[in-house]
Amino acid sequence: ARLIVQLIQSGKEGHVWANNYDRDWKDIFTVESEVAQAVARELQAIITPEEKQLIEKIPTTDLTAYDLYQRGIDSYLDYEIRNDLEALERAESYFHEALEIDSTYANAYVGLADIYWDKENLSDYYLTENYLDSVPVLLNLALSYDELSSDAYTLRGYYFRVKGNNDLAIKDFEKAIELNPNFGRAYCGMGFMYQFSDFVKALEFYYKAISVDRGQRLYSYFMNLGGVYFLTGFLDKARHYFNEALKLSGDSADYYYMMAQNAFFSGEDNKAIDYSRKAILLDSTTDKGYLAQALLRSGKHKEALAVYESWIDDMNESGGFDPRYAYRIAYAYWRNGLTEKAEYYFEKQIEYSSALINLNRPWAQDYFTYYDLAGVYAFRGEKEIAYENLKAFNQIQEVPFWTDALIKREPFFDNIRDEPEFQQILRDVEAKYQASHERVRQWLEENEML
Repeated sequence: ARLIVQLIQSGKEGHVWANNYDRDWKDIFTVESEVAQAVARELQAIITPEEKQLIEKIPTTDLTAYDLYQRGIDSYLDYEIRNDLEALERAESYFHEALEIDSTYANAYVGLADIYWDKENLSDYYLTENYLDSVPVLLNLALSYDELSSDAYTLRGYYFRVKGNNDLAIKDFEKAIELNPNFGRAYCGMGFMYQFSDFVKALEFYYKAISVDRGQRLYSYFMNLGGVYFLTGFLDKARHYFNEALKLSGDSADYYYMMAQNAFFSGEDNKAIDYSRKAILLDSTTDKGYLAQALLRSGKHKEALAVYESWIDDMNESGGFDPRYAYRIAYAYWRNGLTEKAEYYFEKQIEYSSALINLNRPWAQDYFTYYDLAGVYAFRGEKEIAYENLKAFNQIQEVPFWTDALIKREPFFDNIRDEPEFQQILRDVEAKYQASHERVRQWLEENEML
């Protein structure tokens, strides 16, 4: 077989360099290494000893295992982009088959760790002490076969972040970047570390991910970048990057869902309803929460409850009820006079939020769980417990746009809205949000991006 490699520079330079590689494809990994080093020489790039070692590394000696692994990656990315559960199952099967052929194939162990992570997120394991226990076992096994696996260090960084071991998480992300300075997923991991603690740093790392990796994970980088702009109130920029992600996925339902989210938190309920309905029409499994909330705010209480009940059915059919927004469902029942049902879902929210705090899950680490609990207790008139949770929530340093927008108009806080203590917390939240927004604005101006 023959591989023809050309190096072309845009502009006047045009064709710079080319070479042919006539080889038996059993030598594919040797050819990859030769091509990478030849291109680096032509570009006069300096390759460090660590980078040279990475380039020369052979992941597996078996081409069938390599092919199965690549099929697994393609299927897994289909799942990530389109939420295709069948693709997730295919990916798992491919990784297992690759390991049956080569039990020392480190990348395949990392692939399985990704699969098990997502499967546990789709189950009840999230609220157990054993959540993700299989992930570090697989990643440590991968590192035992390949101590240079930036993939393994990166995923283990995510694992430590979810478990609340932030120092270990940063250490692993930095190790992954040291091993492979062009590994976008590791920079994305660092962005995730700062998602709710330093918006500017999060933006810097997400932009770095995009600059070094224009490959298959570009969709998720655009989504993350758009997410930070949404958090900081730069909605036009958020929409731009969501649109860039849409170009890669072709998922119009996802686009309309994001537009519904932007409209809802901007107080444009009619637009939120319209966008949500378009998303649901294209994909009936779309999260119906924003549609129901916008209908509630518009005074359409019966219609909102019907949407919530339909959503509950969807969740139960696809793997079980997700209690993250139970208190919002409770409010819809209460508005319709169904107080026993309302109380059931308020209790569900307390149970779920308390478990998140006890297990130190990210939603609790970033203080949002305390906001949810405060809403429940304030609505019930249990003011002392409500303020305890509001004070815990007020420890947050970087306040996202959506929290600032919600707390000003949430019906859950109507019982205490006019009280001086709540008004002070409201002023604190507003001041933190404005400070965060201003820091990002200044950063954008300094980098000529506004």
